[in-house]
Amino acid sequence: MSARAQAVGPHLPPKPATPAAATRAPAGLWRHVLLWTGLGLLVLYGAQTDAYDLDSELAYWLGVAGGSAMLALLLYPLRKRLDRYLPLGRLRYWFSGHMVLGIAGPVLILLHCKLSLGSLNAKVAFWSMVVVASSGIVGRFLYAQLHRGLYGRQRSAGELRSEAATALEAAAPMLDQHSRAHAALAAFARLAADTGRRGLAAPWQQLSLPWQARSTWKICVADVLRNHGRVDPADLQRLTTLLQQYLQAACAAARFGAVERLFSLWHVAHLPLVLILALTAGFHVLAVHMY
Repeated sequence: MSARAQAVGPHLPPKPATPAAATRAPAGLWRHVLLWTGLGLLVLYGAQTDAYDLDSELAYWLGVAGGSAMLALLLYPLRKRLDRYLPLGRLRYWFSGHMVLGIAGPVLILLHCKLSLGSLNAKVAFWSMVVVASSGIVGRFLYAQLHRGLYGRQRSAGELRSEAATALEAAAPMLDQHSRAHAALAAFARLAADTGRRGLAAPWQQLSLPWQARSTWKICVADVLRNHGRVDPADLQRLTTLLQQYLQAACAAARFGAVERLFSLWHVAHLPLVLILALTAGFHVLAVHMY
């Protein structure tokens, strides 16, 4: 790294990361909003419609389809464990199917029960499903924080540091060493480094760091415009992009250790939750057919 880059970032975070939506909305955010809104409206319609009732054949087969989808979720972890001995297609496709079934299964079950819980065993099975589905959503979020894209390989600390340093070094010649932007970047770097060291012990810092990144980015851009008057639009666009990449990298680095720890804990808890769901759902099916 050049001496100029070191002057701008004297307290570089220990584990910078690739751009990870720290200062802008995540890619595909509106797609997710539309998806969950549509599914929510579908479930509400199913709960209110008179097209079928809880004792109808349609409700029964919706339950069968939903239960089968939830049961099929177990195929993905089984496929991962058999990958070394019996490869059956690429894991990314199995993972895609796992996510689709994880959404379709609960939606079908909600349509099956029409948001009406009767017996105790139905309530236990329903809330077990809610816990497992919620756990799956959390796991998907944590997975995306640690991997390059939804189906990409897991990132490493060395790779993250290299990408962050590259962005900072490219932006450094465009900034004045004694400017407000320099002070803001240095302060943010110290905050990000401290947040990364504290990890899960600093949850509020973890949550507020992206907002600090956004504030720092605005300070840097405003400072460049104020001190250099008319800035070439192409140069300004390049600078703002590099600063955004650096700040996103610092945020990702600061939360990387905490997210990695949470993901390992999630792995420990998720499979037992799935097994509990399978047992409670099986008991519910037996109870329905016996009585």
